[in-house]
Amino acid sequence: MTQREPARIIRDPRICGGDPTVAGTRVPVSSVVIQWHYYQDFERVQRAFPRLDIPAIKAALAFYSTLRQR
Repeated sequence: MTQREPARIIRDPRICGGDPTVAGTRVPVSSVVIQWHYYQDFERVQRAFPRLDIPAIKAALAFYSTLRQR
């Protein structure tokens, strides 16, 4: 039996009005996506959001990509 990885992206009405954010932060997924569109570089995005590690950035981008495909 494998353990589930904790959700990296959450929606909480008390945080950023319920917009999707990176768990444990107040960083909206939309902000990560905007930075990605400007820089296309994980290290540059991480400098913009020092509390995020690269897996969290990738999770935010994957979440956004999944929403766009719907």
